[in-house]
Amino acid sequence: MSIIPEDIKTEEEAMHWLMRHGYSEDLAKEEVAHWTAPPVSIEEIDEDVMAEIEEEEEWEDEEEEEWDDEDDSDEDEEDEDES
Repeated sequence: MSIIPEDIKTEEEAMHWLMRHGYSEDLAKEEVAHWTAPPVSIEEIDEDVMAEIEEEEEWEDEEEEEWDDEDDSDEDEEDEDES
């Protein structure tokens, strides 16, 4: 069990917290070396990461629309040939 609070999520935050609470840099490094960050829940995913995921999804949707448009244009050409 570590003295580092559960709301601390990264090693950098842990170092900062320990040094603010009187630990020397060497002791803080030692404490962080034995500390394991808590797992990140889905709700805590960084907004930048979510924005990247949404951009990828939009790009994939646009790509699918382009393929659908190309397929439609081929069908239109076939309909014109039959007339």
